[in-house]
Parts: sequence; structure tokens; C-alpha cells
Amino acid sequence: MRVTVHADDGEKFGVWPKTFNHVFEDGWLERFCTMIESHKELVKTIHFGEVYEQNAMFVRGGYWRNFFAKYPESNHMHKKMLRVSRKVHGAFAPWSTPVEILESLWAGQCNDPYWHGLFGGLYLPNLRFPLYRSLLKAEAAIDQAGRSKSFHVENTDFDCDGYDELIVESTLTEYCFKPDAGGCLVELSFKTGAVNLLDVLSRREEASHRKLFEALNSKREPGFTVDYLVSNLEESPIETHFGVEFALGGMAGDVPDRFLEIGVRPPPIVNSPLTTDDGRSNLQTADPRLRSQGIEADVESFKATDDWMHVASTWALSQPATLKNCRIGSHE
Repeated sequence: MRVTVHADDGEKFGVWPKTFNHVFEDGWLERFCTMIESHKELVKTIHFGEVYEQNAMFVRGGYWRNFFAKYPESNHMHKKMLRVSRKVHGAFAPWSTPVEILESLWAGQCNDPYWHGLFGGLYLPNLRFPLYRSLLKAEAAIDQAGRSKSFHVENTDFDCDGYDELIVESTLTEYCFKPDAGGCLVELSFKTGAVNLLDVLSRREEASHRKLFEALNSKREPGFTVDYLVSNLEESPIETHFGVEFALGGMAGDVPDRFLEIGVRPPPIVNSPLTTDDGRSNLQTADPRLRSQGIEADVESFKATDDWMHVASTWALSQPATLKNCRIGSHE
């Protein structure tokens, strides 16, 4: 017996744009079911559970929690959600939690940002951003209701990896440090602005990249490969530079109300266009854009501002340094 499994998202049956009209009003669902019923001699319908019971030994598949192992960012979001859920349900008596807090928690439990597929998911910052925003709103609401400590420090295995993290919380900010990773700061959230400034994603090779590599190496398509080899050919040690990487999560890198201020560089004219009337770049506005690239010498501090979110963070350096700023895209 040959088995064909047809499965699809319920949201495609009316939730996605224009699908209600196509599936119901135009009669696609009725035509599909009628066609199946009219060919009973060829097609026998059966519940998936019955097929599984009869063929369980032959069924193989993945487990969605594997995403947590491959993507620490997904795991961190998931454990953040569980922590906020415990806070919400522990802050109020049963059935007395304000609806707006529950709705923020539920919005932060939307599944799409936790996984990766061909249509994005975890790789899309516009999906991760509202998830963190919803969870932080729930936390802030608990703080405002006076149901949490104004300042709290805790050593706990936050991400369930077998090593304790250091959590520092107040009514304004929340920090998560990983001592097992050299004290790396993996979360810097402003509760009042409901934004995690470290909401970034590392680049990884994905199965969907294979077609790109195949095209690169195909004789039918032009392509090239560049290899770098760095060696010290001298007997004595060479001078090198020590660098620290700051990865800040930001949205809409071209809009003028989100910008960088580096050293003494003047802030942008927020309401001015990015180009002048003759098409030339307006440097005072364009240079500070979040997606700008450049190198600045003798920098003692820099500031990232998001006027739309009403959030700004200033980073002070212990001594003047050369700062290189560039945009990192997390999408494929």
C-alpha cells in the first residue's frame, strides 16, 4: 500500500491574506474533498493515527527541540519565555492575573520565532523583536503592579545547559551573563522600552545554502573561491590588535530616527531626508544610520539611539580605540 500524507497549516485556510476567499468563497476546499470522494476506487482516506500505529517502526522524523541545540538564540528565547511564564503565574492568585499581562505572555509564546525553516522563522528579526517585546511588557507589568523585587541578582542555570548564568534584574533593565563563556553578556533588555538590545543571531550554514554552493561550483554558472592564509614569517613575534565585538540588535537600519553617535560626530537631523535635492548623500544624516559602515580613530564612547522605541544605550571605553562599525544581516 502506498501512503500519501497531506498536511498543511490551518492558517492557510482563511487566516493568510486572500485564503478565505480562495478556500471557502471560491470553493477550493469543497472541490478538493468532492474529487477525493468521487475516486474512492483509487483513493482510500484514513486518519494519520491509524497509519502511524500500523507503520510506526518505519516512521522517522526530527524533534522540534533540536532547534534549541543548534540555535542558542532560540533556546534563550524559549527559556526566557518559561521564566516569564513562571513569574506571571506566580505573581497573582489563580484566575486573578490581569488579562493584559496574560495576553502579553501568550503573544510571547507564538511559535514562529523559535524555529527555522525555508520561510524564515528564527532568522527574521521582525519576528524575534515582537516576541521579546511581548515578554518584556509582561515583566514590566508585573513590576508596575508591585509583584516583584525592585532589584534581584540570581545564579541559575537559565538556559538549561548545565552551567549557571548570572541574572541581574531591576525594574528598568535585565542582564544575563554567561560565566562559562568568558562572562559574555547575552541579554541586555530595557523593560521600560520593551526591547532586548542583544537580540542578534549568529550566521550558520544551512541546508538551504547547498543550492548556492552548487551554483557556485557549477561549470554552468560563473563563480570563484577565495582562500586566506595568515602567517608570521618572522622569527620574532608580530604586533597585533586586541578587539572587542559589540553586536547590537536593531531594526530598520535606514530610517533617520535610529542612529549612531560616535565620539564627537554630530547627531543626525532626524527629520531630514537621506539625500539632498541633487541626489547626493546628506552625510550628516546618512553617516549615523544603523546600517552605515566606517572606521573612527580615537573613540572614547559611542551611543546607539532608537527614537521610535525611546531607547538609547551609551558605551564608554576605558581608553581611546579605533572603532569599526558595520551592518550584519541575519537573514539568509
